[in-house]
Amino acid sequence: MRAGRTFAQFAATVALSAIVAPASAAPRWERLSWTGPTDTTMTVTWTDDAAGTGQVEFRRPGDPTAVTVPADGTPTGSGDLDNTFTAALTGLDPSTDYEYRVQSGGEWGGWFPFRTAPPAASCEPVRFGALGDNRGQELLGFYIPSLQWDDGARELAGEAPLFVLDTGDFIYDGANTSQWPPEMNSTTPLSRISPFFLVMGNHDDGPGDGAGANFNKVFEYPTDGPDGVEDYYHFVTGNVLVVGLSNYSFSFDTQIDWLRTLLEAHVSDVD
Repeated sequence: MRAGRTFAQFAATVALSAIVAPASAAPRWERLSWTGPTDTTMTVTWTDDAAGTGQVEFRRPGDPTAVTVPADGTPTGSGDLDNTFTAALTGLDPSTDYEYRVQSGGEWGGWFPFRTAPPAASCEPVRFGALGDNRGQELLGFYIPSLQWDDGARELAGEAPLFVLDTGDFIYDGANTSQWPPEMNSTTPLSRISPFFLVMGNHDDGPGDGAGANFNKVFEYPTDGPDGVEDYYHFVTGNVLVVGLSNYSFSFDTQIDWLRTLLEAHVSDVD
């Protein structure tokens, strides 16, 4: 038990975690990522109880005219993960502020900001966040979310980093769909304004591998590696090459060979 917390407070946290449910019948858990060039695109993903089609509107702040991009909902699986919607925003300008909102099930979410990355190979400074192991614990048949992750995610969101790297163990049991909602609720203040890149920890897998895992269904990441999965990926922002590897899923030797290829391919355009 953390110092300064009484048993009654801890018990209340346990009870609350058992009854908290995700918001329903409305778009939720907006999360940004890059699956294309980081300076001219942005990928927007979100979850809704409703199936069918959705859309994203985006614009520059203060511009009354928004661009609309359609999105299709894909069933994420049993439990509370419901349907995942994804839309790729293209034709953006580098190092530029935008705002967006999502719509599905006949309802709109709020407007949220994002910023595109500097032009490829440029030396423009970037600020990013890095953290990890934010999973909770299983206790007496209940899932207890981290007591620090809410505050950590909100504080980092206040810094508005260009992107965020999570080193894994986002969840205690990735195959258990009931454990994802509290972690997604806590992460959304950060993931809805900064591209959020998670690498798979040994707690994050399942059920199954690759496209069948909840990790791969919930998040939208590049699939440019030899296995064509989101378990490992890369992107370039400005003159920085970011590579996420998984030593828990798929062949690590294959990933190391792929990493060598990436380093050779970017030897002249990243530092």
